[in-house]
Amino acid sequence: MKLQRKNAETQNSAEILGTRRKVLIVEDNELNREILSGLLEEEYDVLPAENGEIGLRILTEHFRELSLIILDVYMPVMNGFEFLERIRGDALLSGVPVIVATASDNPEDEVKCLKLGASDFVTKPYNPEVVLGRVHSIIKLHESVTTLSVVEYDELTGLYTMQAFQHHVKTLLDSDAKGPFSLAVLDLKGFKAVNSLFGEKKGDQVLAYIGKCHQKHTDSAIMARQGDKFFSLYSGDVLLDEEVIRGQIEKMVEGSPVPKLTVKMGVYRNVDRTLPVSMLCDCVLLASEAIRNDFSRVLSFYDEKLKSRLVEEQEKENRFGEALANGEFVVWYQPKVDTQSEKVVAAEALVRWVPAEGKMVSPGFFVPLFERDGLIIRLDEYVFTKVCELQKRRTEEGRNVVPISVNLSRNSIFQPETVERYTKIVHETGIPFSLVPIEITESACSVGNGVRELADKLTRAGFSLHMDDFGTGYSSLSSLTSMPFDVIKLDKSLIDRIGNERGNTVIRHMVSLAQEMGMRTVAEGVELEKQLDYLKKIGCDMIQGYYFSPPRDQHRFEDILDHSDETLVLDLGTEYRRIKINMSTEFELSENAMSILKHVSDGMMEGFFIYRATSDETLLYANRKTLEIFGCKDMLEFRKLTGNTFRGLVHPDEYIDVEKSIFRQINNSAEDSDAVQYHIIRKDGSIGYVCDEGHCVHTETYGNIFYVFIQETAEKTKNFE
Repeated sequence: MKLQRKNAETQNSAEILGTRRKVLIVEDNELNREILSGLLEEEYDVLPAENGEIGLRILTEHFRELSLIILDVYMPVMNGFEFLERIRGDALLSGVPVIVATASDNPEDEVKCLKLGASDFVTKPYNPEVVLGRVHSIIKLHESVTTLSVVEYDELTGLYTMQAFQHHVKTLLDSDAKGPFSLAVLDLKGFKAVNSLFGEKKGDQVLAYIGKCHQKHTDSAIMARQGDKFFSLYSGDVLLDEEVIRGQIEKMVEGSPVPKLTVKMGVYRNVDRTLPVSMLCDCVLLASEAIRNDFSRVLSFYDEKLKSRLVEEQEKENRFGEALANGEFVVWYQPKVDTQSEKVVAAEALVRWVPAEGKMVSPGFFVPLFERDGLIIRLDEYVFTKVCELQKRRTEEGRNVVPISVNLSRNSIFQPETVERYTKIVHETGIPFSLVPIEITESACSVGNGVRELADKLTRAGFSLHMDDFGTGYSSLSSLTSMPFDVIKLDKSLIDRIGNERGNTVIRHMVSLAQEMGMRTVAEGVELEKQLDYLKKIGCDMIQGYYFSPPRDQHRFEDILDHSDETLVLDLGTEYRRIKINMSTEFELSENAMSILKHVSDGMMEGFFIYRATSDETLLYANRKTLEIFGCKDMLEFRKLTGNTFRGLVHPDEYIDVEKSIFRQINNSAEDSDAVQYHIIRKDGSIGYVCDEGHCVHTETYGNIFYVFIQETAEKTKNFE
């Protein structure tokens, strides 16, 4: 098969076939074949096949010319059910309508054939008028709806459509054609912004231009366009040199109808010909995505590492429905604190995946995955429903409630009836709309009028709108003026610039602008005391970040709401860490404070423990994650394993070096802090490796103590400093 595609033509079936259509008859009984051929041959060209396997081969070779298939159900080699099953996944082959011929009076056969894509039935023995009538009707109906050539070619670029591409690639890979074959994708990153900034007409010009350039550089490939992605299958040992491709892409970008296009290429060399074409396409997309944020690279190859990731992604996609039904997706909550009073006044809902049989799946893994495959729409609504149910229960119980904002993904934004479904959930739970604000990312606001229309519908329904990640996208100011936001959330990338003169200026003006426009501000990712002090000074309304609290599971979050006068929050920042109890500047481990400490720290994703800074180094407390690291089911087992001392945590061969390192660092640290790594011995006797960050403070009750954050880590090669 020649790899270079034909020129695209948009012809209807009559133009393709002339005045006589072709009909494929797949029937094992010779007499029945002759009867059908005799009925049809006056008006149609007939192609006979004695079983499904031969019929499939003829269909593959002549699908463009065929107007209809008449298919017997019960045949040797390959029966009618198998035939329909084989073609149903191919957009081009299944585009030819099928009339099933059967002598069976079993309605289950008819139902099965219809589910597999059959268009109609005729019964044996044949009634000539019925057969001819149904053949005429089905062909006329099919030709009035669409034509195969329209399905096959992309009108904008003249390349194959994705359906046609998958068909031709599958046909080639299934054939005896010699390889190797390599698949590639040319991916225009952030193309939605082009349509938003320059208009869809200019966007179409860009796509047509890229398609033309791509054909010029790859004239011996099967090529297709799907949205802003261009796929190509190469034959033979194609030289894919990154510098050569970089030069081609740079020239392509320079001549583009719009400036500053970002183009990446993902390649799968010597593809596995046993894999479905759709999976091969996923492989090259994964390779392209791997270098999305690496501006030094334009080419990435699919390898074993990416293969493992793809397998994991497929496993997670396959488990999604089961996980949702089993309640494995749980909602965590990160408090938003009033900047002046330092009281919790709101929160954000965040989803976590906690499989029953394994450790937590990172949101950084499953959220982008479900955004790509569309499953995020169901997950968005699931989280929203759970938040509404929580707000309803706490309201009915007369307990403290605060607004909890819920994120709306781009997928959900463009899903029909999103506003109607979410409004219905609020009405069914009977809570005020003010308790469930909706967060939309700034980047989502740049994709066109659809977002503005949805924003207007949400506010008319009664929802409050928050702009998330403000300061990172393309259209911050225009979005503020054109969309009805009540709150803007300053992105962490801006907050990290506090302390820099220009950074301070930018943030100050953003807060001032929001105030003048009647909007409230939330600072995301606050980790340091100096950040809090500056945000207080310039009048930022709320703080969200690890300085006050990381995301908490529902039980820990409700404890925080129920003990608003005894709020304990943990600063887990990397530069400055402290524990703050009852909004006091002193560290007091009272019995009440220890109780709160246990509730909060058990929700942390890293280990946390406290021990006396005395010669006996007695352990005072360890959270649930610490017990998990050491393989202990409860505190009793942990105390027995370690002798209830810090010394018992550290591998005996390393304890003296660890102690020396801690002593040296504490004496040289203005914040009385240290960071060490060491081996541990778990309860089952296995060896682990951890890093811990400790802080020495003075308490009235216990004297000098260390509070320590601990995590398992990869083993380092150097000794203690």
